[in-house]
Amino acid sequence: MLRLDINSTLLDASCFIKQNRLKFIIAFIIIVVGAVIGIMSALNFSEVTIYNLARFNVFLVVTRERSFFGYFLVRFLLLLAMILAMCIVGVRPLTAWLGALFLLAFSYQAFLFITLMFMYNAVRILPLMLLGVIPFKIISFWVLAFFFAYVFCLAKDSPVLRFADCGYYCRTVGGKFFITALVLLIFTVVETALVVLLSIGIY
Repeated sequence: MLRLDINSTLLDASCFIKQNRLKFIIAFIIIVVGAVIGIMSALNFSEVTIYNLARFNVFLVVTRERSFFGYFLVRFLLLLAMILAMCIVGVRPLTAWLGALFLLAFSYQAFLFITLMFMYNAVRILPLMLLGVIPFKIISFWVLAFFFAYVFCLAKDSPVLRFADCGYYCRTVGGKFFITALVLLIFTVVETALVVLLSIGIY
């Protein structure tokens, strides 16, 4: 019977983080840079209107233009696309650095939205942001930073130099991809439930 040893998994993850501190530091520096750019971009808005927020997934739930399934699907597919893109660029050490651009873009978009929402109506959206949005953004950053570090290590240790290397690379990265996707699936369902629940009565 297949059994998941949670303690061993957490221990392995902890050891991986300790062994790759520099990669995690770089990943979080990139996330901070994206956050600063996103916040500064939002503060440049002279006025925040519904039009400014209409392109964001959470706001569409608040205005009842997007359902539970709609929010979940968009959110999950976005994160899935992020880790898939990291897998694709991770075939070589040089291209693996492109994963940093995905982290930067994700951080920028997240903090732009969070800042705009607080500027729009800080009091009414406070519970939604503190309980339903921000904690899960932080979880997303951790998962993506972990996956970025893993793919970069794989690209460095086992780069795809020949066509014959593709099979080994896909098998190696595939297992972590599906585990990461499962983690994202679980927390996206929880996040979606909280966002839908906490958005009731805001708009």
